[in-house]
Amino acid sequence: MKNSNYWHCLRSVGSVFFLSIVLLICGGGSAFAQGCDIEHYLWRAELSKTEFGALSRAQRRAKIKIYLPPQSGGGRTAVIVMPGGSYRYLAINSEGKDVARRLAANGYVAVMLRYSIGYYGGRYPEQLEDYAKCVEYLKAHSRELGIDTAKIGVMGFSAGGHLAGCTVSDVIYGLPQSAKAQPSGKAAFAAMIYPVVTMSAEYSHNPSRVNLCGSDTTLYRKLSLERVLAASKGDIPPIFLLHCQDDKVVDVRGTQDLAEVLATNKRNHIEIWSTGGHGFGAVPHKSSSAVGWLERFVGWLKENGFE
Repeated sequence: MKNSNYWHCLRSVGSVFFLSIVLLICGGGSAFAQGCDIEHYLWRAELSKTEFGALSRAQRRAKIKIYLPPQSGGGRTAVIVMPGGSYRYLAINSEGKDVARRLAANGYVAVMLRYSIGYYGGRYPEQLEDYAKCVEYLKAHSRELGIDTAKIGVMGFSAGGHLAGCTVSDVIYGLPQSAKAQPSGKAAFAAMIYPVVTMSAEYSHNPSRVNLCGSDTTLYRKLSLERVLAASKGDIPPIFLLHCQDDKVVDVRGTQDLAEVLATNKRNHIEIWSTGGHGFGAVPHKSSSAVGWLERFVGWLKENGFE
């Protein structure tokens, strides 16, 4: 990617000084020149040194990396990419950077979200706070980035798929949150790829459940997406749902339960394939039934008006 060596060393602090440096390096009339990567720590510029120090180590690390499409223009759709990793780690490359680059190549503003994870002490609701702060940043810089603020959606993999599902629910946003970040509104659409869905059924993915909720069993039911989205009474944005029956990591039955909830809305797109396994990211193995899913997702976006 052009100018990638420069951008590897740049970290945005959301300041006017940063925008000026970007303009000087990349050139052109926009502070966010086409083809550049932009890194921004979500909380560093928002809080005092004392407040920032009081965050969990996970939230101090939370950041976004933005991949811009080669074409110039405005009114674009943004896709916030949420890698998986059982809410403990993040598959940054296969389910983050690789996916974001492919989305940018298809004309989308792709935003990889490094959200709070259990390895660094992250617990619910920090992940939703990170998402809300990410959306806040994108809206504040929508003109420079060429984003239509009504077209900010999400794509999540595995545990990141669960987080993506949380962003389309008023029910989950209605749960008590901390004062660090206010909800920025539901995502305009969501792609959930081999997602963790249920937190309460016997086939729940227990590592994700424990890393997100700890021992708070009351959250298990409240964060089970098959229940939450059913309670939303159809007031949810379009969802692209994909899973493979031979997934040996996250039980496909959770997705099958969610598919029943989503099937009544014709805008939703559901793919449950026989083969493909888990963790394939943007590029399934050539023997997988899910080959070409990202291209189908892009086509689905366009069919729903998300150019």
